Amino acid sequence: MTPPWPSAKQWAAEMHRKKGSLSDKTLLCYLSLAQNGSKVFPELTDAGSLGKAYKVLAPKSKTAKALLDRELLAAWLNYTHGVYNGSAKVHGSTTLKQAVGTAEKHRTKNGTSAQLKKVAVYLYRHVNK
Repeated sequence: MTPPWPSAKQWAAEMHRKKGSLSDKTLLCYLSLAQNGSKVFPELTDAGSLGKAYKVLAPKSKTAKALLDRELLAAWLNYTHGVYNGSAKVHGSTTLKQAVGTAEKHRTKNGTSAQLKKVAVYLYRHVNK
């Protein structure tokens, strides 16, 4: 993958078999790390295989939950790929850990559609550039 660092759309292209520059083994490792570190994956959304991750990253649905899941998975993949560490500032004084933590809190606590969209947009603009 080439900078700027990956958006959900770029990660979806990576997840599509034989189209990306990263090996399937590497991608599966990234997904495993995301599933182990996240409260959303796999409890609320399963993204444990390349096919399932592709569906999360390129959703047909435009619901707030689908959009937030897409941006959260992209943020986790950026973290596992080494784009950011947990204490990296993503916007102002907000760290990656804080941004992802807030997003996951809203997703797991059944936040309103407006809250989920707001957090998804934040991740889109500041974490998954």
